Amino acid sequence: MKSSNLGLASAVFAVVGLLGCVGGEDAANLAVDRPFAYVKRDMPQAQQTYSATTRAAIDIRAPYNFNPGAQLLVADRIASDAEAVDILAGYFGGEYDVKDLDVSADGKQIIFAAHGPDSHPTDNSWNIYRYDFSSGEVTRLIEDDDLANAAHDTGPAFGNDGRIVFSSDRQAGKLAVSGQDITSMTTDTRQYILDFDEPASLLHTMAPDGSQIEQITYGHYHDVEPTAMRDGRFVYVRWGQNFEILNNCIVDSENPEFFVHPNGGGWGHTNGGDYPDGLSDPKDWSEEEKCTFASEVDGQAILVTDIYGMYRVSPTGANSHRYYGSSEPATDDTQFLQIIDPIEDQNGNLLSIVKHLYNPMFGGDVIEINTENFQRESLSVEDDTQLFKGGIERSISPGDVQLYPGQISPAGWYSALWPYDDSTGRLLTSWSQCIGTVEGEHAQCASEEDREISVQARYGLWAVDLEDNTRLPVVRPKDNQLITDIVIGQFDADAEKYQPSYADSLKGTGFGALHLHTAFDLDGVDKATEVGGIRALADPTQHDMTQRSERFVQVIAPVEVPADLQEAATPTQLFGAGNGPMWDILGYGRIEPDGSVLLKIPADQEFTFRIVNGYGKHIELLDSDSYLFSYLKSHPYTLRLEDGEVRECNGCHDAASQMPHGRFDIAPASANVGGVEGYAFPNTNTAIKTQYDYDTMAETLALYRGGLISGSGDMSYTDYWKPDGSTPVEQEARYAQLTTTLPLSESSCAYEWTKDCRVTINYTDHIQALWEVPRASIAGNSVPGPQHSCQGCHNKGNPDVANLGNGGDLVLTGRTDAWNPEHIESYVQLFNARAYYKYQNGGFSKVTATDPTEVCSDFVDPPYIVDEADGDICYARRLMSARGAIASANFFTLFDDDPDDDRYRFDPDNVGGKVDHRGWLTSHELKLIAEWLDTGAHYYNDPDAYPQ
Repeated sequence: MKSSNLGLASAVFAVVGLLGCVGGEDAANLAVDRPFAYVKRDMPQAQQTYSATTRAAIDIRAPYNFNPGAQLLVADRIASDAEAVDILAGYFGGEYDVKDLDVSADGKQIIFAAHGPDSHPTDNSWNIYRYDFSSGEVTRLIEDDDLANAAHDTGPAFGNDGRIVFSSDRQAGKLAVSGQDITSMTTDTRQYILDFDEPASLLHTMAPDGSQIEQITYGHYHDVEPTAMRDGRFVYVRWGQNFEILNNCIVDSENPEFFVHPNGGGWGHTNGGDYPDGLSDPKDWSEEEKCTFASEVDGQAILVTDIYGMYRVSPTGANSHRYYGSSEPATDDTQFLQIIDPIEDQNGNLLSIVKHLYNPMFGGDVIEINTENFQRESLSVEDDTQLFKGGIERSISPGDVQLYPGQISPAGWYSALWPYDDSTGRLLTSWSQCIGTVEGEHAQCASEEDREISVQARYGLWAVDLEDNTRLPVVRPKDNQLITDIVIGQFDADAEKYQPSYADSLKGTGFGALHLHTAFDLDGVDKATEVGGIRALADPTQHDMTQRSERFVQVIAPVEVPADLQEAATPTQLFGAGNGPMWDILGYGRIEPDGSVLLKIPADQEFTFRIVNGYGKHIELLDSDSYLFSYLKSHPYTLRLEDGEVRECNGCHDAASQMPHGRFDIAPASANVGGVEGYAFPNTNTAIKTQYDYDTMAETLALYRGGLISGSGDMSYTDYWKPDGSTPVEQEARYAQLTTTLPLSESSCAYEWTKDCRVTINYTDHIQALWEVPRASIAGNSVPGPQHSCQGCHNKGNPDVANLGNGGDLVLTGRTDAWNPEHIESYVQLFNARAYYKYQNGGFSKVTATDPTEVCSDFVDPPYIVDEADGDICYARRLMSARGAIASANFFTLFDDDPDDDRYRFDPDNVGGKVDHRGWLTSHELKLIAEWLDTGAHYYNDPDAYPQ
């Protein structure tokens, strides 16, 4: 074994010798009147394998891991001769684990997560504790033992307004919605990390005394390591997963649980290929190498890849958005790189440690993340290395730190940091030199050329001066010692309370507001240029609003299905024909001629939104080459508003774009230039004048009308923009006009829309009732009666109701379906195929076989692409589709004149056209049917309605 590259200086390279190599200044000069604290532990055993269900010993993906033996040490000043005291040894009386240190803005207290021994009578889970530097007192924040130990609470951070943010699996918000008490929980409604069968650890807040626990983030993620920014918001790390089906993997017969490739994979577990260099040139995974990391699920190879990103959120949970990093999975060795312990530096950027998940030295490099220039290539910082897709960061540590397993890192590794914040740029860091061993001799690693050496790490605390490139010792390094957390007790004069943009008229109402500057802006680009641009659309003399598909914003909220209900009910019992998520409707906002929207939305709850047309149909399915605004999809992420908050959004965003999304502070300029101060918009009502330059039509109209006019459950558009000042009602659909059971949380919501109002539509309660309403209008009848209802005609085989007509073979009764007893007849009939057709010789011919599978090799639904489709492919004619209202064109064509349906209508024999049904259902009823289809077409949209 070669040893020349180790730079051996002596047979035994002592610790004192190591210190002399990195700084010539006396360490005593570091002494300052600031206490500090740190966590040390023995070096864990490195995890050398990777799969979808394994985790390393110290891993932000595993916030509940308990590794007893750590110590929380506190010293009264930053000096090499300061005595450090274990402040928790007496508290727990045995081996404990501790992590996630943070310091209050006044520098007087620290907060941390600790876990006592499993046998401890009162502290046997992860809990949040506070330590006072002056009194030396340790206090658990949640006083009640049962409440404290009912969950795992980690990652605490002091907020600038006094609240404490922490990560927890207690998911208090989910329990509050379901009316449960975590200490006596019988039904687990929490969101889970499914691969690991564990509840997600999500952000919560609480008062300093441990009371008023509130959940502020939601999802199937781990939201961990929050840190307060000086503006009062919090940055945190989100870990999620992506799933990719691999079709060319080989099953290892000796290990049937996983798919493998015989040649191995990337440096994620040190089994082949060239060594990458530091932050750059990660080893790409070939399709074959991906098999190394795949898992077998139902006979398929599934590659589960991690997605890391930093998100920013207000203390109330409002305006949670991606702040830094990628929303896309990495398919190279950056998959294993984690950014940990972010903290804001004095220049406003973030400092953090980036490390490889399986590096046996458990350290990495110090990086600076230029968050002010987030994802803007023209403003990238010097030496940006694009560690994560879409991010901008650079290494700021002295020397060349190597991250990947098996690498020699002459500049050593860093495992924790805390800035001095004294305008010197100094950092207090946990750092280890790279110590090589050859034939029992130890020396500093000097080169990367010879990798056949035994390498070890010895961590200590060091003051690093980045400007002078020097390190001075504070806590001497030791064999087998790892330091994972550091804080300095220092006063932060720049910490401020978070102040969002508020509307005085909304404060105290329970509503916030969303201001979309225009729906016709995609990442700062005017997408209406083919029709004259946004300015032309804003002119009612050039473009008629009634001829547009983009008329309203529909605000929706996700509905969670409790895990025990999913186990008790089959998917078809719960969801019926639809297999997507459940949604409630929170209200509607009108879109103004320039595409702008200003609507009120209930505060303190998750929501997202989408665009619907004048018939209440979600227009996402209009995606085609001929449609200018095919990017108008459902907003992919849920949002949250504070009471009285106004959220600004310039326009829409392409998920594949590298432009910032969710950060209005650095967003590209809006493509909607708005109006001119003191003037009306061209060719509109001259009484409606803008207050300021660049105001949108939605802002201007709200001022003119004396408040927001959008945000109720009704879909109504009054055209205030008419040049002559008239205000005709051109679109209206109201719940108050329904004669059936209202799908509202309270019946009063039909007349006054409050923050607690929402729409929840179940088929049997709200849609089946429409088929049973006695109607005087059907077929010219003047006297309502049961025979004059939808099911009065469509009642094949029902002797109890007089049959007005044959109704074809469609049955709309509420009887249990003979073939599908989980549902009633009407539901089954509306979604079942009415007939199948083949496309042959330039036209469609009906399939007459009793069993279509005998003559059809495949079945497809509209919209159809029939070019070169001759053969045995069969096309289904259905009345309704679980894809949504527009895809249910065969039904709606009978009742309305919506041109948006045309692409999905498929009725070669014109069966539906034999009887004109227009006018038989009201616009209010048709809107309800469209809402139900677009919220999933489920048999139940309310889990509580399911009869258990």
